[in-house]
Amino acid sequence: MKRIGVFTATRAEYGLLAPVLAAMDPAPGLEPLLLVSGAHLSPRHGMTVREIEADGRPIAARVPLPMAGDDGVSAAQDMAAATAGVAAAM
Repeated sequence: MKRIGVFTATRAEYGLLAPVLAAMDPAPGLEPLLLVSGAHLSPRHGMTVREIEADGRPIAARVPLPMAGDDGVSAAQDMAAATAGVAAAM
């Protein structure tokens, strides 16, 4: 079984990934792992993780990010948290 991590952090990209995930569901030998992060988990951005849950899509891991600011240091901290979270999930 091949595990394939599918990372989503925004509603816009999840909309693009949904048909890809649907195509992977019946594929023998594939196990898609949906990793949800970023704006999906943010109350400030509408907690769009609920839309993923409403789709009935299993979430393999929630990868929280600090999302403390828009500066370079904050971006680096977010990338570090995402890398650690994805590594732990996979």
